[in-house]
Amino acid sequence: MDTRYLVDDTIQARELDINAARIFSAALCGPHSVRIGSPNRFRFSYGGHLLRSMSTTIGCVQYGSDISVDVGAGELCTTYNISLPVEGEQALSGPHGMLLSNADCGIAVSPEQALQLDMSGHCRKILVTVSRESLERVLGNMLGTPVRELLVFETRMSGSEGCSGSWWRMVRSYLSEVECAGELYRCTAFSRDFETTLLKGLLIAQPSNYTERIRKSLGAKIPEYVMRAKMFIETNFREAIHLEDIEAVAGVSRLKLFDCFRKYTGYTPVAYLKHFRLEQARAELMSNLTRDSVSAIALGVGFTHFGRFSADYKRAYAESPSETIHRRAQQAR
Repeated sequence: MDTRYLVDDTIQARELDINAARIFSAALCGPHSVRIGSPNRFRFSYGGHLLRSMSTTIGCVQYGSDISVDVGAGELCTTYNISLPVEGEQALSGPHGMLLSNADCGIAVSPEQALQLDMSGHCRKILVTVSRESLERVLGNMLGTPVRELLVFETRMSGSEGCSGSWWRMVRSYLSEVECAGELYRCTAFSRDFETTLLKGLLIAQPSNYTERIRKSLGAKIPEYVMRAKMFIETNFREAIHLEDIEAVAGVSRLKLFDCFRKYTGYTPVAYLKHFRLEQARAELMSNLTRDSVSAIALGVGFTHFGRFSADYKRAYAESPSETIHRRAQQAR
């Protein structure tokens, strides 16, 4: 995101010309082409906010003129775009036909899908953009296993009924509250949990090719001793935890703990400790609010061997810690 438009966590882009609006929209939503129906009426406006822990954006956008957005198959690879008109209408055309979207019916656009989106000149809509990497990470944590298959949402999304309607009300509440309580939402300890809740809510509320797996995962009753061990790890991950400590908290034999912990989380207790520490380190490395060095972050989340941390991190995320920081800096520009 160009720093000209980003102040703290607030994104403002007003009265941009057509070329500047194209560049801004591509940075926000991902690659696409735009055709302007009436250039003389074009009045692009965007106001929103960035949740820094996982780079989710929430805001309102309008163009002033009728526009058509075209995305080729495989062109939009890294971002989910979820939108709901506040005024006016939009229409999505894709392989499965056309969907008319208004205040009662939103649109969920998943990566790698070919589409054409037409917006009326008087359409003003709420737009939520979510990083594919972040959403897959949250989904993987919910399922207890890495995500291998692309998550694809059902395109039609109710704006007022059921779970998805409730999700949109949470989004509207955020837009209202952040204007009068910005300091609260800029607090990383609060905004990180809110952002995770927002993404979990989206995964639960909006039907997708993972819906049944999510339901089964949420419906499974995890044994109390597994929950005790998991909670102990998540609460004390910054400390020097040993397997014996986890066993003592669980209160069952090592063999039983290993078998059941792996069954319900996809990890052994020690592997989960490493995974959780890596997740915390990555969240801090991706946060623009941190000014700590890589070694300080690694030490702060419980790693004592920096070389081993770097190797484990690259194995998990296909990039080094320094590459994560560099990518974060590029996105902030």
